[in-house]
Amino acid sequence: MDSYNPKLLNVESLLENNTFEIPVYQRPYSWTREEVDDLLNDIYDSFIIGEPLFMGTIYAKTKGNTQGSIYKHELIDGQQRIISLALLFVVIYSKLMKEIPDSQSIELIKIKNILWKYVNRVHQRDLHLIQSNSIEKEMLVSIFENTYDNPTKLTDFLKEFETDITIETNIIDVTNSIIKFINNNFEDSNTLLDFVNYILLKVNMIVIFTEVSSRAIFNMFEAINSKGKKLEDIDLIKSFIFSKLDDSDHQLYLKKWGQLIKDTNDNLGDYLWVYVKAFIKYYKYSIKVKSFKSMINDYNTSRFFGTDEESTILKELINDLLSKSKYYKALDNLEEFKKITTKKRHLVQFNIFNTLKYEHPKPIVLRALYEFDKSEKNKQDQEQIELILKALNSYMVIFQTMNKRDSKDSIPLIQKTLNDNYTSDSLNAEEIKNSIVNKLVSENLVEENFKQRFFEIAGYKESATDIGFVMLAIYQAYDEENDIFSDNNANALFKIKNELSIDHLLAQKPDKDSEFGYYMDKTIDGREVLKLKEGSDFPKGIISGMPYDDFKYQILSKMGNLRLMFKDSNSSKGNLEIVLKDDVKFTKFKQVEERQEKMVSLIMKSNVFLIPTSGDTSYTIPDEEDYFILDFNNPDTATGNKPVLVSMFENSQEVSTNKEMIKVILGYLYSKKPQVFDTIIDGKKNYGTINKPWITTNPNKLRNPEKIEKSNLYFEANKSAVDFIKMIYDFIVKEFQYDIDNFEVIFKINESE
Repeated sequence: MDSYNPKLLNVESLLENNTFEIPVYQRPYSWTREEVDDLLNDIYDSFIIGEPLFMGTIYAKTKGNTQGSIYKHELIDGQQRIISLALLFVVIYSKLMKEIPDSQSIELIKIKNILWKYVNRVHQRDLHLIQSNSIEKEMLVSIFENTYDNPTKLTDFLKEFETDITIETNIIDVTNSIIKFINNNFEDSNTLLDFVNYILLKVNMIVIFTEVSSRAIFNMFEAINSKGKKLEDIDLIKSFIFSKLDDSDHQLYLKKWGQLIKDTNDNLGDYLWVYVKAFIKYYKYSIKVKSFKSMINDYNTSRFFGTDEESTILKELINDLLSKSKYYKALDNLEEFKKITTKKRHLVQFNIFNTLKYEHPKPIVLRALYEFDKSEKNKQDQEQIELILKALNSYMVIFQTMNKRDSKDSIPLIQKTLNDNYTSDSLNAEEIKNSIVNKLVSENLVEENFKQRFFEIAGYKESATDIGFVMLAIYQAYDEENDIFSDNNANALFKIKNELSIDHLLAQKPDKDSEFGYYMDKTIDGREVLKLKEGSDFPKGIISGMPYDDFKYQILSKMGNLRLMFKDSNSSKGNLEIVLKDDVKFTKFKQVEERQEKMVSLIMKSNVFLIPTSGDTSYTIPDEEDYFILDFNNPDTATGNKPVLVSMFENSQEVSTNKEMIKVILGYLYSKKPQVFDTIIDGKKNYGTINKPWITTNPNKLRNPEKIEKSNLYFEANKSAVDFIKMIYDFIVKEFQYDIDNFEVIFKINESE
């Protein structure tokens, strides 16, 4: 057989005498209802007009005979289409067996031959078209074998199959979507048989069977998918890794890769991003294959793994990912978290973190869990991790959620914290706490401001109620009789979160004749508006005729008007140890205000959050005298000092080196007027020469090339701060004709000077 043997095959020729193994290292089935519906519609439209359909290319490694004339192949590329076709045939087989059970139609026999291989004159129940070694294995086996045993009961099987695994839930959803499609389009079984015949004979794919080595397969896979084919970044990263490993290492490390997919429930891309940020280098966004390749040869990576040999780094990376995957699982799984620590206050902080699901602190939490698990777990160690979790939760809740900041606004502090700790053996909880408190104080997010922001929280939204639940759980867990916060009560409430709902004390939509001082009315054009009755006590700005949704947001959704309640009486009876407060209804807004004051007081007393005071002298904001704003006309002031922040019009970004400063500014300028760069590339103006340019499309011309973001341009990074600043000044004023006052760089004075 040739190394690569492309063939144009119809579906029948491809599937009838072949089985396809999905290796453990492959990502699980990820097509959703949307992709499958697109595939079905493409096939159906071609069927209606009677034209053949081409369904792309399949790559497979031939592994030889399994039984008789049946060949086994390992799918390199095409698993989503093959599994989708298999599910389609399962659904059609079930429907036809229900409608024409005694039929000996050729099409029905062909479908059965495809799904369960025919060997020694018998259909083999356990020899399926698809043999997966990934997360979906059990689900696919169950579908194949239950359909074999009870072909008319497929719908019942899907309804009764209980699972909380995302992949399995998706396969059920996709299969139900296929059932709906077939039922809606084929009431007549004869037409359905025609449709089957069309798929088998007229739907075609180019199939490339190969018997090359594993390493060659991954080189081929990378080449295939570098030409515009949309794949997940983690798939491309995987292909790059295994194209660099020796064939003798493949079997072991592919098995480890597959285990990583299972350990992370097919979130390996996210885990890699969190892991790298926690231990090696900070990336603001997901890690692309290009940045991953660069990272492998980065100094930080060599330092972390103790080698600069590429294949050794890649193997050690997989080993370390596997050894630390338990800490990634513990980021959103209480039982996994409890394998590391069961201290009640730790669990409270975990429950808050997991409920609010903040992304940016995850690397710090991952590293903190790892370091704590490897420590002696004495009192000091326990206080360290508690302080880290508490500080991070406080920062995200107070700075981001209560202060109504965008999630990206929390990045600079997280980034700085990680950058400060890459070369240290362990996180310093006290430094993390001080950094966060400094930030909160600088934003005036202190006790008094905390109260005001608490009053402004909309704790009930149809799209998101998590912050409301967290605040209510802390309030409910405060034992007023003994004047102490109960970790046990808080954890018990988080444990039964799904059994609880958020209720309103002032009703959402009371009847017009009720005891409440308001009701909802409709205008002639159907708009819902507020109507106030005489004696209502709402604050200024709440007036009759205002949109009712605004009233709900400004008044009814406030924390003082919300309480936790059991969704049903059975849940209440089953949780007798949990007594919920405030089982009353309000009629006046004054009651809401009084309760709100009480709630915020108890939440602050609970000590769950780190809330600084403006007069707390134990925390200091960095002295402004340590910083200065760069004077572009006097660039010498930058010598020996460190840039920390670049501001351009409405954009700001933290930096830590002169190279980063120039990269950020050039990237911004390029994003605004890329055409201007055409006039300065390769020394067309006074920015170097053709052979020694400052900016070029050819990095080989530069001693130390650095890429300008989202461009094909590189600049010479081997320059002094003064040279950088002079060039940037010329760019901004002469080339782009911007006012230099719109650009500001803040430098930190070098303390050693």
